[in-house]
Amino acid sequence: MSRRSSPAAGVGRAGWALLVTLAIALVPASTPVWLLGVNGHAGSGIGRDTVELPELPPLHERAPELYDEQGCIRVPPDEQGEADCGAEPLPGDAGPVDERAHRNLAGFRGPHYITELVRDDLTVLESTVRTTGSDEWTATGLVRNETREAVGGVTVHAVLFDEEGTALGSASAPVPVDPLRAGEPGPFRMAADVPAAAVGEVRWQVNAGDAAAESRRDAEIIVHWLRSYGGGRDVAVGNLLDEAVAEQRPYLLYGSVRNHAGTAIEQPAVVIAWLGDEGEVLHVAETPVVRPGSGDRLPALDAEEPGDLADFLHAEPEDPGAEFGGVMPMLWVVGS
Repeated sequence: MSRRSSPAAGVGRAGWALLVTLAIALVPASTPVWLLGVNGHAGSGIGRDTVELPELPPLHERAPELYDEQGCIRVPPDEQGEADCGAEPLPGDAGPVDERAHRNLAGFRGPHYITELVRDDLTVLESTVRTTGSDEWTATGLVRNETREAVGGVTVHAVLFDEEGTALGSASAPVPVDPLRAGEPGPFRMAADVPAAAVGEVRWQVNAGDAAAESRRDAEIIVHWLRSYGGGRDVAVGNLLDEAVAEQRPYLLYGSVRNHAGTAIEQPAVVIAWLGDEGEVLHVAETPVVRPGSGDRLPALDAEEPGDLADFLHAEPEDPGAEFGGVMPMLWVVGS
């Protein structure tokens, strides 16, 4: 079953990066949802399930170099020259249904990840959908897995109608995050050979299959810095770039990935989705994970030495517009 939408419209690089990225928060995004069923079947919407978040290992395990022999985090001495081991802990996880919370999880960073499931469905997050108003119809947005289990092969379908209810065409697109875990959102982008101005309403349907037996997405995402198009860095742990010829510099997002899975992650990549001021998805991209210092794509992120870091550097050569600005995007680690 499908339902109509609303009308269309020392301490090394990694160590300090972990401390900085734990302190970064996103502007809250609104999160009304649009109910759709797995494999096109609407769920009952009855009952409530709680699922566990795919938490990262504790910081002292991910970055032991940040701690001294007493287990205290290494911080500069206070005015009396004494180290302080009594610092307040970092804020804990957001509440179980706080969809606006920016979460830093295994294989995921961003909002819209929930732990309480009130529907047994895959759900299109209506407030995140952005459609074009000219030229051919395009759409970007998020779906969320609100079933009790991880799913694979998620595909979003849209049937387009004019104001009179006449079908104009359709579009489909895969969600590039596989598996999509229980409570987890995933991005999509699609286009149809239909004039956007002619579209009066959209009917969505989401299909999914079973997930692979083992998820290889248990990786940590560390953001070092991002830079707006033609500008300086906005969020930074370091700056490796020349300040000259600023107007020719592309948008850049630079970070690292650390494997915490029990097996290698084959063909690792990072999926990126940028959100606008109202929580709508502006753009979706995917960039490979590469060897540090070389730029060569990694065929696999090895699990034998999970402390090792691999990098990603995504560039948008054309001006993506001021909406990208210095906003931290949503991020997913994917692989096979």
